Amino acid sequence: MNCERCPCPATCLRWEAFCQWAAEDPPDPVKLAHIRSRSAGPPAAPRPAVAESAELLRRSAACPFRSTGPGCGCSGARCSLRAGAVVSHLDCFACLRRYPD
Repeated sequence: MNCERCPCPATCLRWEAFCQWAAEDPPDPVKLAHIRSRSAGPPAAPRPAVAESAELLRRSAACPFRSTGPGCGCSGARCSLRAGAVVSHLDCFACLRRYPD
């Protein structure tokens, strides 16, 4: 989307609501500040390739610190390296990338 009055065109999130807010006349400074705030947030991490994801899933399933017993919830597992905290597959992926061996 290309909004003529976008407050931050270099970091456009392409959210229709934000484009509508930016086009309002007169502009709402609170909405524009919200657009700027959200657009300045941390960039999304790039998605891994399918082959890498499959390998990381295989390695996370084999991790001796990961538990998938009953009661671990929909996020997937608990990690003994994090004192039994619930972890998602993204947490496991980050750990496996940081400590590949």
